[in-house]
Amino acid sequence: MMSYPLISNLGSTSSTSAVTLAGLSTGGGNGYSELSDPYSIFVDLNGIMYILDTGNFRVVKWLPGQPLGFTVAGSGVTGTTLDKIGTSYAIYLDNQSNIYISEYGNHRITKWLNGNLTAGATTGITIAGQSGVGGSWSYQFSLPTAITFDQYNNMYIMDAGNNRIQRWWPGSTYGVTVAAASMSNPRGMAFNPSGDLVVADYSNHRMVLFPVVCPSTTTTTMAPSTNPSNQVCDTAVWSSTFRIVAGTTGSYSTALNLLNAPLDVTFDGYGYMYVVDYGNSRIQRFPPGSTSSTSAVTIAGFTSTGGAGLSEFNNPTSMFIDLNGTMYILDRDNYRVVKWLPGQPLGFTVAGGHGTGTTLDKIGESYAIYLDDQSNIYISEYGNHRITKWLNGNLAAGIR
Repeated sequence: MMSYPLISNLGSTSSTSAVTLAGLSTGGGNGYSELSDPYSIFVDLNGIMYILDTGNFRVVKWLPGQPLGFTVAGSGVTGTTLDKIGTSYAIYLDNQSNIYISEYGNHRITKWLNGNLTAGATTGITIAGQSGVGGSWSYQFSLPTAITFDQYNNMYIMDAGNNRIQRWWPGSTYGVTVAAASMSNPRGMAFNPSGDLVVADYSNHRMVLFPVVCPSTTTTTMAPSTNPSNQVCDTAVWSSTFRIVAGTTGSYSTALNLLNAPLDVTFDGYGYMYVVDYGNSRIQRFPPGSTSSTSAVTIAGFTSTGGAGLSEFNNPTSMFIDLNGTMYILDRDNYRVVKWLPGQPLGFTVAGGHGTGTTLDKIGESYAIYLDDQSNIYISEYGNHRITKWLNGNLAAGIR
């Protein structure tokens, strides 16, 4: 999960090999040059990376061009005391470079205050949840996963174990449920341009929408999905009565009105919804106002059983859409990133595509990508314990 996607300069071509930016030992490790199962990455506007080093229970800050990173959150071992973090899958940085960690294993959200250039805070602060205790009360979580903020610094947490989304005001000691339903294993969430909250309900094979409600005197203005923050009115509430905007509860197939284990969701500036239909190995686009009976347009991945051709995917996990509608899709089990231009029948590989491996022309098992404003691609390689950068248009050998 990555933020501040500043995307422009769209004439990308394929690189033959990558530059390893972080994690210089592909076998993994806990040294300052190593990572172990990195799961999430946040890149700030200066190109500084904050890497959630899941296997080492820490967050590593890595400055551009440096051979070593340094720990800014966590102690390297798991635990519930505030000098440690548990199993975690998402991080977020605010504009003061404070780090927020969604601690799945500890059922809490911790905030680590920005330190100096060589060290971060020595302990975190629990700002939401009850350390080490899962539950369903308003002050608790059960297995929190995704986290995001709006422009008022309200925090939104995917409380996966309770099948709900909680909103926490700054300084609050409890959350308010803004979205809850008979969801099952919810994964990605996103705000559409109207401020409605949309959730990828993975195990129910559907997308559900919770309508936003604002006072008539307040205007809701949502930014396009490529902007760094979610713009909502400061008094926004979401209706508890959700509606299905794609798929059918409990049903899955390759039909255009159905999904199979949707994993991620994003929106363009016109309100079209893009769904990573993981189980069908395709990307589906739904128009604004879609319902459970609406047929999608398959815009990428035209063989639902999966494959390695340029019209196919094999279990895609994540995607970016730029301002022109060009998609960058992390094709996990083909070990590549595919760039797909609007309306085209084929994509083309811009990273990887040579099978899995540890050499710099290959990528390992991966779950997250990021594009900077030069259209360079950053890949969090979970399986190779590293972060690689694929330069836009660079056909030279990579540099470790």
